[in-house]
Amino acid sequence: MNKKTLLQQLKTGLKEGVVSVRDITTILEQQHKNAEKENANFSIIKLLYILGVIVIAIGIIALYAQIWGDLSPVIKVVSTLGLGLLFAGGGSYFFTAEPSKSLGPIFHTIGALVIPTGIFITLAELTSIDISLRVGVTVFFFLTLFY
Repeated sequence: MNKKTLLQQLKTGLKEGVVSVRDITTILEQQHKNAEKENANFSIIKLLYILGVIVIAIGIIALYAQIWGDLSPVIKVVSTLGLGLLFAGGGSYFFTAEPSKSLGPIFHTIGALVIPTGIFITLAELTSIDISLRVGVTVFFFLTLFY
């Protein structure tokens, strides 16, 4: 049965009094509630997406931690700020992509953590000042808050 046939049968049913508008709205409301329940449930696929992103992030952090001292300042800035912008852009794309809407918030969260880090590293590399951990954490907190 195609859409056109179904709509025609609905019109005929409404004219003949077999189906009322109330019946149709009741069915639509039930379908809407069922769709909300399906979207509200936390699925195993979402959990696997989150775990996958966490594993990838830990791997990237471990790799950069090992070679951080050997990287040039340009590579440090591009790899943090550029990667953060890439993740934020990917999150914006996934918010609109129908089959993978659940990836949008995950990528935006990663971008929200990496962009302030990139800004902090950019400022640190431009000023060439050795910043203590306490000052670094404070600056990171405020950059994340404003992001």
